Amino acid sequence: MDAQWAGTANPLLSVRGLCKRYADFALDHVDLCVPAGAIVGLVGVNGSGKTTLMKCVLGLAHADAGSIELFGRRLSMSEDAAVTQSHERMGVVFDTLPFMQDATATDIGKLLADAYREWDGGTYMRLLHAFNLPQGNAVHELSRGMGMKLQVACALSHHASLLMLDEPTAGLDPLSRNTVLDTLAASMTDSTGMLITSHITTDLERLADYIVCIDAGHVVFAVEKSQICDIAGIAHCRAKDVETVASSGFYKSSALRTLAMPMETMLLVPDRFAFARQFPGIPVEHATLDAYINLMLEGSAL
Repeated sequence: MDAQWAGTANPLLSVRGLCKRYADFALDHVDLCVPAGAIVGLVGVNGSGKTTLMKCVLGLAHADAGSIELFGRRLSMSEDAAVTQSHERMGVVFDTLPFMQDATATDIGKLLADAYREWDGGTYMRLLHAFNLPQGNAVHELSRGMGMKLQVACALSHHASLLMLDEPTAGLDPLSRNTVLDTLAASMTDSTGMLITSHITTDLERLADYIVCIDAGHVVFAVEKSQICDIAGIAHCRAKDVETVASSGFYKSSALRTLAMPMETMLLVPDRFAFARQFPGIPVEHATLDAYINLMLEGSAL
């Protein structure tokens, strides 16, 4: 990982050179870091390796190579007590409900009160109310969105130091999604961190401090979100514009990404302000996270 923040001292989570191989897929030397006080958004298409990475961190899949450090301690699955202690400091949301189908929110609260020493029943009840979750309905009676909100309530109710959230806003209507995102943002402190996956890139634009993109088991980029949304840009070029930029010598080889469209060629530039000064005749606008990811994954190097 090239990003400066990957070397942050004493991160909550540090993944180095992680490999996990299946018959038809492999995580290949993945590096990732979650600093204290930061939210890291993990993006990629379905099957890119996001969930596999999370499973390795959670001990649900055994990595073939590489290292995982949680709270400054390297995980070894042979040290059951140490693993359990580390995982107790984590709040987790899975992409599918992990609870018994006949359990109610009240049942789940009682179960987790026995499982977590730091369980906070008052916070749990407050979040059930804030999320409009019924206490007496069985899990199988809940919609997908209600089930995700129930998981978020559980993850935030035992003073976790690190949140690991796999598509936590999946299935939520816009109003509920705003409530959940506001609640997640408000839960952060200088000593806590979050790793979150989402296909809703506007959620990550709103929440994340850093973005890591995985494709086919490899890290494609790892950058501060501000570098994408505040500084990078998308230039809208004609064929001769692309030639002008390429032959100018202003950028190093392969520093830009291009994607040909029916009426134009989109050009991803690292600094739209510098581009506008150098090429005032070529229109350039700010890059959305969605456009940035699309150009990085589908575009070609210029």
